[in-house]
Amino acid sequence: MAAHAWRADLKLMLRKNKSCWSYKVIDFIVTLGLRCGVDLIPPVYSAPFMRAVVQFPSDSYDYFCSYHVDVDVVIDQLRSFWFKQVNDCLAGCPRSTQTLPRFNAYMSWVGVTGADYMKMILPSRARKSYIRFRLGAWNMLEVNKHRGSRISRNMRFCRYCNCGKPEDEFHVLLECTKYIHIRNKFANLPFPSHDPCDTDMLNIMQFTDQRSVVLCVHAIYLHRLKLQ
Repeated sequence: MAAHAWRADLKLMLRKNKSCWSYKVIDFIVTLGLRCGVDLIPPVYSAPFMRAVVQFPSDSYDYFCSYHVDVDVVIDQLRSFWFKQVNDCLAGCPRSTQTLPRFNAYMSWVGVTGADYMKMILPSRARKSYIRFRLGAWNMLEVNKHRGSRISRNMRFCRYCNCGKPEDEFHVLLECTKYIHIRNKFANLPFPSHDPCDTDMLNIMQFTDQRSVVLCVHAIYLHRLKLQ
């Protein structure tokens, strides 16, 4: 059954059907700059009138069955490609970057550590709001509310204070004056006494007392809901 399915899929690929799996794989390999052998197929097999051919060309089928892809080369090129993407993304400020802003914010503001809250006994709602906060999924924030619009991310200002800053996770946790009473309540957290920077938020999100961090973020979440 699998052999027949693969044979039919290769037939579609040779007919230039871009929706089949084989075409996407070959296109991906070519995108990586690798020689996949498609250019060695006789022109008659890729001609438009191939759509009317019923019999599958056995020599092309044997060619694709015997073709060997150097997996190590593919992995190395994928690794280089993503390293470049990640480095380019992390080179700028999360508020100003237009490339992968959520990933940039996660790495700059949240960090890959500090997940001890998953092992704690916490209110389910507090845990849920904190997880969504870490993932940049608070949909009521201005930066997420206008997703897909032409409004630039750094121009989606907070409507509840006059600081002229975009309402994102960094703003509600460290900048917005509407949450000062919550920050004062959690005085054990390392809130900065100066103008906050990316490192200040990272220090809070990775603070050893993860219970206080979770409860503080959840309190901000509940207060933000009341402001709507």
